Amino acid sequence: MEVKTQLGKIGKSLDNIVEEKTPLQIQISNFVTYISLIGLVAFIIVWGINYWNSKLILDSLLKALTLAMSIIPEEIPVAFTTFMALGAWRLLRMGIIVKQTKTVETLGSATVICTDKTGTITENKMSLAEWFTLDASTVTTNHSNLNPKEQELINSAMWASEPIPFDAMEIALHEAYTNSIATDERPQYKMIHEYPLSGKPPMMTHVFENKEGHRIIATKGAPEAIIACSKLSETEKEKINTAFLAMTKKGFRVLGVGTTDFNGTYFPKTQQEFELDFKGLVAFYDPPKKNIKAVLETFYKAGIAVKIITGDNAETTATIAQQIGFKNPEKILNGDELMQMSPARLKEKVMETTIFTRMFPEAKLKITFAAVWQFLSFLPIAIRCVLDLRDRSISSLHHQFIGYNLINCLLALE
Repeated sequence: MEVKTQLGKIGKSLDNIVEEKTPLQIQISNFVTYISLIGLVAFIIVWGINYWNSKLILDSLLKALTLAMSIIPEEIPVAFTTFMALGAWRLLRMGIIVKQTKTVETLGSATVICTDKTGTITENKMSLAEWFTLDASTVTTNHSNLNPKEQELINSAMWASEPIPFDAMEIALHEAYTNSIATDERPQYKMIHEYPLSGKPPMMTHVFENKEGHRIIATKGAPEAIIACSKLSETEKEKINTAFLAMTKKGFRVLGVGTTDFNGTYFPKTQQEFELDFKGLVAFYDPPKKNIKAVLETFYKAGIAVKIITGDNAETTATIAQQIGFKNPEKILNGDELMQMSPARLKEKVMETTIFTRMFPEAKLKITFAAVWQFLSFLPIAIRCVLDLRDRSISSLHHQFIGYNLINCLLALE
């Protein structure tokens, strides 16, 4: 059966993953096998010597079995299982839930931590900092006395958001709309169609309509995506890119905003088919967590490297990385470049790169497999991963203990 939905594709990709034994399980298995062979050899020798001297088969067999059983370490699996359970219990007391005890081993032997940016390194508390419209020559920061074009930009950005916002950026846009307009039109409109966040780079579109049949179609997303769907001159594109770079160099997260008209009943299959009227850029500031510098220093002192994997753009991520003392923030790779690389080149690049930007699920999965085999080839004691893929991953844990002292986490695993 052909898989068409994104969830179906993700499920199919997970089915193709072969669940492997952890390094500790392999070492224990090899050790037990080795000792068992020694026990077997000892059994044969002892049985042979006793039988040669006594000519008693049963007596010689019992003596040989007694010696062999004393050599075989049958209690080792039980002991190690107990140690893993104790580690999981100590992590639980620190607020970290361990779904599988083998994760304790993986966490304890980690040498690379891969982390998201928004909400992990930063607070995920967005505030609308700046905006830009084509008729303006500079980026605007004045939140009072908006001109008509700026008000139209804020309105369009709000309509491109969810009616009941839960994302930090959309909450900030709804607040900006509420604080800047005289009459709230939201109760008069109902969303009749939407295009979820999709595309490379991503964008999203919402279609609202009131009782009189008037429609508002608004789109927001990565500036590159909005520009690609808008009819702009080269001069206008250059002007937008200049403003975009100025915003990202301040560490702001930037979205492009556009609108369009459509009166038909059957909407286009994809939102990229709309021809947009480019409204401008909105920039949000998401401050780094106060303790993130100390957390990173603890990682580095413990010999653990840190890599950032984010869907945000390179300039914003690099600026935030510099603010928090992140090592080698200039070593950046984006998702499109990554997908074009050969497996051999990708393995080398994964080791060199510290920041991965404009990442999407397929790119993250490719990093996972490249990272697993590359790290295993250099460090066979542990498995390092970047996605929550069954027992291979520790990424689900790092979100939990990012605010904790790493030393305490390691002590829980001793």
